Amino acid sequence: MWRKGALVEGDGALRADGSSDCAGVDYTGRMAADAQVAQSPLALPHAAQPAGAPLIHVVIVDWNLPEDTLACVRSLLDEGMAPESLWVVDNGSHPEALAQLVAGLPTGANLLRSEANLGFAGGNNLGIRAALAAGAEWTLLLNNDTLLQPGMLHELSQARALAPDVRLWSALVVYHAEPTRVWTAGDRRILGTLLTRSVLNDRPVPAQLPRVLRVDSLAACALLVHAEVWRAIGLFDTRYFMYGEDGDLCLRAARAGFTLACAPFAVVEHKVSLSTPPLSARARRWRAGNMARFYRTHTRGLQRWALFVLSLLRTLLVSLVDLAAGRREAAAAAWQGWRAGWFGDPEIPVGRPAPDA
Repeated sequence: MWRKGALVEGDGALRADGSSDCAGVDYTGRMAADAQVAQSPLALPHAAQPAGAPLIHVVIVDWNLPEDTLACVRSLLDEGMAPESLWVVDNGSHPEALAQLVAGLPTGANLLRSEANLGFAGGNNLGIRAALAAGAEWTLLLNNDTLLQPGMLHELSQARALAPDVRLWSALVVYHAEPTRVWTAGDRRILGTLLTRSVLNDRPVPAQLPRVLRVDSLAACALLVHAEVWRAIGLFDTRYFMYGEDGDLCLRAARAGFTLACAPFAVVEHKVSLSTPPLSARARRWRAGNMARFYRTHTRGLQRWALFVLSLLRTLLVSLVDLAAGRREAAAAAWQGWRAGWFGDPEIPVGRPAPDA
């Protein structure tokens, strides 16, 4: 029997009251397995919705930021979310951080422990599988450095009622430090290509907004996905590890005929890149590499060549900026990622060496 506050070993479900519940769910925690199932429709766990059970389950992935994760959980509880609907995934955190997380979770909340860092994609996949096995109709994915503004869940429900055809939703995500400025409301594709333009990014929140804003791509920062989407197209492709996995998911969903939208009255505040600073060498490598991987995977012919050149020029510009600022390691990492994305083994994440390296 698990005790509240005890360290959790292995991959399993731990409730904050100390009970363990892993029945019917396979928590292998292996990236290779996730990558395989992400490329084709999944036979995901399916449980009948119990009477009175919540329609929405929430998945939050934590990596060594227990204080922020617990603040996110508290904002959900303040909105009336039941602890039993919360799935917190610890993504290989240090023992001290894990202990703090376990001690602070509310009674009834579910904790999934991976001994290895599976990345944003793999960590979320672990939680999504558990939520679906528990009967979730919708899964709400939240970055652990987010906070719900009052009324967020209610407004999301109102938007769903207005547009029942939409199967992927995002909240309006604003900067926590400047909540009157939009971080993201989604993107729209340019002339049918993989290039996108942001709808409201980095702009002041408009005085007037529609309750439903249809878009072509959404960030996974505050993403609500219907269970039928996961079962039709699979989970996140874990080869992306972090950055780009949401764009890949949204493109696959759109190509499968699912509709995406933002609910602008449902607002979430984002503290932005607390676990991986955006100018770090690690972030540069993953961003450049996954951009290249995304273009390489989803394009053919002339569009692929055009995006190859565009990504080359963008990586050149980013690396020159880094060099001018004295960030030589970040500049080198951007080129390493770009090369891996375009020319490396497509089955190996761009931030990881080949098995024989």
